[in-house]
Amino acid sequence: MWQDNWPPNATAQIDIPTWATKANLIATLTGIRVMGETFFGLRLKWGAWISREFQVDTDTITYASKYTAMVADNPDITAAMRGTRQELRLQGGRYNNANGNADVADGTALIFDVEFVESAY
Repeated sequence: MWQDNWPPNATAQIDIPTWATKANLIATLTGIRVMGETFFGLRLKWGAWISREFQVDTDTITYASKYTAMVADNPDITAAMRGTRQELRLQGGRYNNANGNADVADGTALIFDVEFVESAY
């Protein structure tokens, strides 16, 4: 099940240029605290668009460890999105067969990198 607000309140409001036809999106989440057998997915949500999923799968560990995850995709910008402000966020989803946990803490950082492209249709 996907959590729409994970990590909590980690969003950015992105103004989309009227000329943009495509975007290159990268999210880097560093300092994820993982414990035990952890298996979860991350994906980007930008307005109504949802990216491909990036999966984090660790073997059973008996201590807490830090992990870095990246999610990247390059959506087409529809005419309805051009010239609007859209919220960009991460979504996290844990798989039911995992016994471990993933969490964020004071040392966790999230970076969104957004590049717009103009091209011929």
